[in-house]
Amino acid sequence: MMTQIIRVSISRLLLLAILWSTPTNKISSTLAASYDQPLAEIAAILINNDPRTEAGDTAQIEVKRAADGKLEVGRVGMQLFANDEIKTGEGVEVSLVFTKPNSEDRVEVLVHEKAKARISSIFAYYGSFFLTGLGIFDTKTNYVRLGKRGTEFQVNVSEDGDVDVNVLRGTVDVEKGEFTPGGFDAVIDRHLSHKLGRPIDSSQTSGRATVSQTKTVNALQSLKAKRYEPLPEPRPLETQEVMKILEKTDKLLLASLGASPPPNIIPTSFTAASDPVVTKQNATEAFKTARRNATLEPSAKNITALGDVYKDLGAGKRASAEYNEALRIDPSLRNSVKFLAGKSEAYRLAGNLDKAGETIAEALRKANSAEPKSAQLALNAWGNVSYDKAIVSVGRNDWKSAGLYFTQSRNAFEDANRKQSGDASNWITDYNLKNVRLAFKSDPTISTFTALNGTYRGAIDFPWAGVGGQSVLVVTGDRFTILNCKETLSGSILARDETTEGPLFDFLFDTKRPVKKLTLKAIRIDAKRINLTSASTELNPFSFTSQTNQPGLGCLPTTYPR
Repeated sequence: MMTQIIRVSISRLLLLAILWSTPTNKISSTLAASYDQPLAEIAAILINNDPRTEAGDTAQIEVKRAADGKLEVGRVGMQLFANDEIKTGEGVEVSLVFTKPNSEDRVEVLVHEKAKARISSIFAYYGSFFLTGLGIFDTKTNYVRLGKRGTEFQVNVSEDGDVDVNVLRGTVDVEKGEFTPGGFDAVIDRHLSHKLGRPIDSSQTSGRATVSQTKTVNALQSLKAKRYEPLPEPRPLETQEVMKILEKTDKLLLASLGASPPPNIIPTSFTAASDPVVTKQNATEAFKTARRNATLEPSAKNITALGDVYKDLGAGKRASAEYNEALRIDPSLRNSVKFLAGKSEAYRLAGNLDKAGETIAEALRKANSAEPKSAQLALNAWGNVSYDKAIVSVGRNDWKSAGLYFTQSRNAFEDANRKQSGDASNWITDYNLKNVRLAFKSDPTISTFTALNGTYRGAIDFPWAGVGGQSVLVVTGDRFTILNCKETLSGSILARDETTEGPLFDFLFDTKRPVKKLTLKAIRIDAKRINLTSASTELNPFSFTSQTNQPGLGCLPTTYPR
């Protein structure tokens, strides 16, 4: 019974004890940084069902900062901190992404129109919310706490305190009682604010959590919690109710992903066309179909198919979570070369090159006995992992390792072509092969885009990504990678028509982090120097200025965050 009345983690108790006894100057140097770390960022915005996926203020979204009470208008890429509040207006929906550094956890919260919430996990004052993703995550209202132990659920909160919970996948514990935005966390936040001389929010002074009743809601079930009534038993969700929720959330989830499928991955959930518009349409339909199948019939096959979709759209963390769930249901997937190739690509997109390398090595050991298409997928994935490791080596000035990895990458792509001669996917392996060949030297026989080819070292200023300082830009053909001690960003480059500003280029990010694309003006000074700045039409401020004699980035490990 006591565990139901007060649920406090041991780690928080220990932290409070440490804070209570630690001198202020030590707290400032050791804990202030983590206290000031953003918990979430605005990944996408819909206005009257039309996606706004680039930066730019949106007056219909109000953000109240906990630090000073300042009101700001929301924008894509805006970072949110502990106890900030966000409120949406009529016809406006927002996708918030919660991640942890060096962790596979990723939770996405969709805040629908005319809703208000506070950031810690999520404290919902009123409105409709949808939660999806991997990681422990509590959602609270004044009278209900929802403990997520799964993937996807919707919660509707009325202004009088009633709560509707609709679980699509996983399990949610519904606790009825009395809760405040801070709860026990508020005690720590309040004490830390006091020690660091920060303003104390009045709501922090009454943090509490009491539980009077608990019910568990499983997948495809619903529960309505009324403020003045005991919790009822969950009821089954009707198929049309499930479909309505899926249709409501599909577009915003898609808007929070990349601008287009990463062109270096052979898709396994749709047919990639040379026309990017057709490819995007195919990917969108594949996402909707796979999401519905995995929700209504969560078999290993259907969940793997959803993992394939997320992988093909550049969402590495989401893909990894789905693959791991499918593997839990069906351990025999470890013997599938196609499955292992997809899982390796997912790890690579999430920035975990160590796991990506281990997984693709396992696939390659089985590839000789696999059918040609699966072997091609494995070899292409191996080429991509090797290419990324080569780029990291370039950033560290480790040219010997870079050459070995580039050679390994080229060999893998050549083998992938031989496995499926004349296959419809060969244009993707050709694309990869042309780009990696340009890492060695200029080649006039290669027709792919080469205008910016080279390795450049200098200073970057990219506020929306929170990235600044010494960086390395590597361009091979129409693939780019920006390496920084804090963030690694990669994608493809499209040359635009000449304008009065000069040559412009679209930089399309593979993983929608932090924005889908940048339109940049490029001035190449010489073989080792280039300057990139935002075009006049680009809302995201960005600059990269080359410097001479910059040392390698010693901060780059083999596994790097993205």
